[in-house]
Amino acid sequence: MIDDVVMQVLADSPSTNHHRVTLVTKLVEALEHDAGWVYLYGITGELNVPATPQEETEGDIGQLLDKAKKLLQVHKHPYPPEGNWREIRIPVDVPYMNIVAAACIRILSTPFAEASAHLSLPVYAGQPVSAILTITTSFHWGSNANDKECCYMLRYDVEELVRDWLVSGRKRGDFAATDGATHSVHMTLIALHHGELPLPRVAVTALPTSGELTMGAKAIPSTETYQVHGAEKVLVLPRGGRSTFVIGMGPS
Repeated sequence: MIDDVVMQVLADSPSTNHHRVTLVTKLVEALEHDAGWVYLYGITGELNVPATPQEETEGDIGQLLDKAKKLLQVHKHPYPPEGNWREIRIPVDVPYMNIVAAACIRILSTPFAEASAHLSLPVYAGQPVSAILTITTSFHWGSNANDKECCYMLRYDVEELVRDWLVSGRKRGDFAATDGATHSVHMTLIALHHGELPLPRVAVTALPTSGELTMGAKAIPSTETYQVHGAEKVLVLPRGGRSTFVIGMGPS
C-alpha cells in the first residue's frame, strides 16, 4: 500500500522519481517507531503515519512525505479484500430446531396504524396504547427437508409484567403456523408507572402433533423463540397536569 501511494505521489512530478526508495524507507521507519496507528488501521484502513523528525521533513522530501501521509490517512480497506488470503474453515454442529419463531411487539400511534409505522406520540403512565404482536415462523432449521411443507399448531403466551405493564387483549392463543408465515394479534398496553420500561416477552410453544408417537406419547416439535424487541425499551412519561375546581360555599 505504501509503494502504491508513493508511486501516485511521484507521478505528479516525474523529476522526483529518484526519491522513491527514500520515501518508502522513511514511512516504514516511522511506522516501526510508533505502533499507535495499528488499531485504527485494523478497523477502517486509515493509516496515520507518526510524525518524523524535523530535519527529515525539509525540502522536496518533506513535501512528498506530507502528500503521501495525507493519501494514507484517507485510505480505506478494499472490499472484497485484495491480495492472497488464507482461509481456515472450522466445521460446527448447528442444532436442529423444527420451529424458530420470531416474536415482535410494536406500539402503534393509533389502533388503525400499520405495524411498520413509528410511534411519534408520547406515552404517559396510565395511558392505554395500542400494540400489535407479530409472530413469524421458520421451519428452515428442521432435521427433515420436508418440514417446510408441514403445518404446526403453536401457542403463544404474553408474559405478565405486573409491575410495569397491564396487558389487555388476547394474551394467549393458538394458531396454525406454516413456513415463512406471520400471525398478528392486536392488544392494548397500559404502563403502570413512568420510566424506561422493557416490553413484555412472548413465549411460543408447539402443541403435540397428531399421528406421531414418541415413547407412546404424541410428539412435540422442538421450538425456539427469538424476541425481536428484546433490547428495546419504551420511554413512559409521568402523568402531569393540574385540575381546578370551583366549589360553592353557600350564601355568605
